[in-house]
Amino acid sequence: MAEKFISRFFNEHFTEYVDSAQFGSTAGRSTTLALIKMCHILFEASDDCHNFNRVLFIDFSKAFERIDHNVLGGKLVGYKFPPFLSAWIMSFLIDRKQFVRIGDCVSSVLNINAGAPQGTLAGPDNFRVIINDLTFSLPYVKYVDDVSACSVSHNVLDNSLQEAVNDLLAWCKNNCMVLNPSKTKEMVIHFSRHHTAAEAPLIVVNNKHIERVESFKLLGVILSSDLSWSRHVNYIVGKASKRMFVLFQLIKSGVQLADIVVVYCSIIRSILEYACPVWHCGLSKAQADEIEGVQKRCMRVLLPDIPYNEALFIFGLERLDVRRERIVRDLFNESKSEGHVLNHLLPKRNTELSKVDIRNKYQYLIKLGKTNRLNRSFIYYCMPKKILIN
Repeated sequence: MAEKFISRFFNEHFTEYVDSAQFGSTAGRSTTLALIKMCHILFEASDDCHNFNRVLFIDFSKAFERIDHNVLGGKLVGYKFPPFLSAWIMSFLIDRKQFVRIGDCVSSVLNINAGAPQGTLAGPDNFRVIINDLTFSLPYVKYVDDVSACSVSHNVLDNSLQEAVNDLLAWCKNNCMVLNPSKTKEMVIHFSRHHTAAEAPLIVVNNKHIERVESFKLLGVILSSDLSWSRHVNYIVGKASKRMFVLFQLIKSGVQLADIVVVYCSIIRSILEYACPVWHCGLSKAQADEIEGVQKRCMRVLLPDIPYNEALFIFGLERLDVRRERIVRDLFNESKSEGHVLNHLLPKRNTELSKVDIRNKYQYLIKLGKTNRLNRSFIYYCMPKKILIN
């Protein structure tokens, strides 16, 4: 209870200082919005086939355990937190102790001079204070301790991402953080016929080359170097299919169908819809059918002799593609609000609307992408649908 009160005071004070690229543990932001921003950057850059897009997925070694209390205290002072709030935050961390027990052997008790307790409200808040001043001259996105930065250049030998890494290492040294080279990955996205990814120099961290990958799971969504969603679709379909055995077990146990549907929505459909505004717009018909097939199999388990659409009607469910489309539209309409974190991604408003009286009006100046790939990203997918002005 005390943590909830302190977290509220913390957010009221810290909101004006928080990095605009920070999406974690921040009101009105989520993993979905962070992924949309990152993908928007990548899809727009890839519309120019001459661009070489390099993405660095940064991993800190034991990030929460390395929160230095002295560094945290200094930043609380720097952000002008009220003294009572700073004192409470620091008192929550100091005088913590630990010991190790193996069988009947117990170690001596030692004081913990760094780190924040896991599973608390204060932990992510403390880390946000630590990482708030970590910025790059390149486009980047942060979700608490998950940081991703990307460089865009026509020059395959562009060194800006390596320079960003050098600045990151300097920041780590000053803030008692350690970069984990083995889990930090780089992905190259390009569609040029004149160069290959191998021509781009590898990123070096402490004399070690960062591994270059073809795909990476960022915040639960698999991004691929070809900007397709085939690997992510295979991932969510496989993961959801493995959970279907729960339905069989519940039916054998005599659980009512209405309750089983609630379980289905909670542990199976949720997987198939997680962060869907990020990837729904780029699905092929075959991929959409593959995802829909999971729900069809689940309905067949529950009502084996009833057609799919009729089973959905009985349970009060919708097709997954219909639900995803509505979720995408709702999020886009929310993003049109001036204070929304994605609002700056929208094109400029059409100032000529009031001068021309035509039936079909666009409220934005729509830029058509050179490639179908860009047109099927979130913002560009939603724009041509002639969404009416609220």
